Formats: sequence, structure tokens, C-alpha cells
Amino acid sequence: MGSNWIAVATNLNYIRFLSLTGLQTLIFSIEGDIVAMRGQEQYLFIVYHQGVPIDGILIYSYWILFYFILF
Repeated sequence: MGSNWIAVATNLNYIRFLSLTGLQTLIFSIEGDIVAMRGQEQYLFIVYHQGVPIDGILIYSYWILFYFILF
């Protein structure tokens, strides 16, 4: 949750941004399974699996997004 938005991850690897009134303002997909998300103010930090494990080693990647809407 950010300052004026909420981000929701789905089981199909979509990230949906909602206003505090419930209006969807943005949707996009991530290339791998989402592991964790953390939002604060206008930033969203997303950790996801980048690919299949190699020799039992998991490969993670991350995005840091700046999200700003005017309401």
C-alpha cells in the first residue's frame, strides 16, 4: 500500500494498482512468479523468480517502481 494506492498481485503474475476507492488505475504482468511486494509512499518493490532453478539454486530478480497518480 502506498500513499494513495494499493497494489495487488494475482496468481497469473499480474500486478494491479487500485486507488483507495477501489478503481483500477494500472495493470501489468511480471515475467516470473511473484515472491514478495512492499509499497511505501510512491514506491513499490517487487521480488520475483527470474527463471527455473539451476542445480537447486533459485534465481530472483526485482523491480523498484515509482508510481504517482493525481486524484
